[in-house]
Amino acid sequence: MNLRAAMVVGLCACHGSSSNPPPVDAPAVPIDAPTGDGQVTISADVSGTVSEQTTGDPIGGAQICAEGSDVCTTSASDGTYDFDVSLPEGMSLLDQVTTATGYLGRETLLDEDPGSNNDYQVFWQNFGGLYATAAATTLLATQAGFTYPSPTTGFVRVFVSGASDDMVAATATISPSGGSGPVYTNASGDPDPAVTDTSTGGDFYFGNLPPGTYALTIQAAGMTCTSFDGGSTINGEWPPAGGETLRIHVSPGAMTTGVGVECQ
Repeated sequence: MNLRAAMVVGLCACHGSSSNPPPVDAPAVPIDAPTGDGQVTISADVSGTVSEQTTGDPIGGAQICAEGSDVCTTSASDGTYDFDVSLPEGMSLLDQVTTATGYLGRETLLDEDPGSNNDYQVFWQNFGGLYATAAATTLLATQAGFTYPSPTTGFVRVFVSGASDDMVAATATISPSGGSGPVYTNASGDPDPAVTDTSTGGDFYFGNLPPGTYALTIQAAGMTCTSFDGGSTINGEWPPAGGETLRIHVSPGAMTTGVGVECQ
């Protein structure tokens, strides 16, 4: 049973953005075993590499936590890490938060609905790396207009595509309201407050959100928008909350990423 590199809500690595390097995490292997009370516990050996977003250089001393399981580890000098996560069957709302001094943290959501319906698999992926403070300031403050650095609030980045990876004119709302955004990207892939939908850049951001769980709704006229993994809809605990709405989590000092939506 492979722990395949898959996002909780899939990611479209398209639109020619140079800030999106390929995934660097290695797959891990989950093992299911019954506990004393007959409940199945899922144990996953999670390994990967923490790198700098722009250069791809490894980051040592980063903290990687499986939020919801109270398990954390620290990356070695070459950026690598390896740790075990044990989950009871049906556990929900687990996510990974990676942080390092001098960098914007990153949060990725897990499809952690391990059970007989999906062969007791847990899905986890790191996409890209961590933005150094200077790069994050350019992206989130100079371009998007958010307040950064902001250690008490978080950010969200979402990728939107059409059925053939083309860009569509989708718009987004978030609930509960708070923070700033959405800010959509321009044809260069940069956040641009003057852009009004995803038709030119394919991405959008929310910023300065208090930590917590949010409902994110993406709509495009005449289309149905759904979360996806590759081209397949996932039925994990994070997505969907119903219809065109996804549930996401935001952590302070981090950007929730790896969230993808397809509208067709």
